[in-house]
Amino acid sequence: IGVRTAAVLLATVGDGTSFPTAAHLASYAGLAPATRSSGTSIHGEHAPRGGNRQLKRAMFLSAFACMNA
Repeated sequence: IGVRTAAVLLATVGDGTSFPTAAHLASYAGLAPATRSSGTSIHGEHAPRGGNRQLKRAMFLSAFACMNA
């Protein structure tokens, strides 16, 4: 993780004590899949559109950098 990505993570997450599990952090960032349901039908897992955009972008960019390394 670079300096700018670490700065974004620290600014948005802080020390991380407000998130009891990694799943809570992923949900806050908008990275955890969400099930969309309507009445009796379930439409499967989809990526949510919400979440913290800066945190989501920082995590995606660091993941793509790891893929190319």
